[in-house]
Amino acid sequence: EIPPRLPQTALVEYCQAQGVAVTAYSPLARGGGLFDHPAVASIAAKHGVSPAQAVLRWNVERGVVVIPKSVNPARIAANGDLFGFALDEEDMQSMSGLNDGSTTSTSPWSDSGPTAARNRVVRPLLSALLWPVFKVVRVDVQRMGRKGFISWAWS
Repeated sequence: EIPPRLPQTALVEYCQAQGVAVTAYSPLARGGGLFDHPAVASIAAKHGVSPAQAVLRWNVERGVVVIPKSVNPARIAANGDLFGFALDEEDMQSMSGLNDGSTTSTSPWSDSGPTAARNRVVRPLLSALLWPVFKVVRVDVQRMGRKGFISWAWS
């Protein structure tokens, strides 16, 4: 997850230094109030683009691959039209200044955000309960949903 409110700059820079391409999960923060933020609205108006385009362009200029999700054909087209404008250094700084550590991802394994407190209790409990199961069964998450993703531990 790499929207302006959670840019994960150190992680992005480390990955890029190691030659790893970073892909932004949820680059638009599911809306999350980001499009209404005065800084985003101002940058978008300055360049005559939508707030979503301004946010996506910010990540593109940071060298981050963006794959925004939409089912609306007009938004899909707009999200792909990111190369008719460029953000200047002031725009980049303004967008980066939105970093407040907010996450929109509530992954069940997260140690941050709204699920962190619950997971400090639930994760060890589930680990203890499922330990015997995983001594007998192996799950290959890379093959999830395909034949053979579950196998006996001894096979």
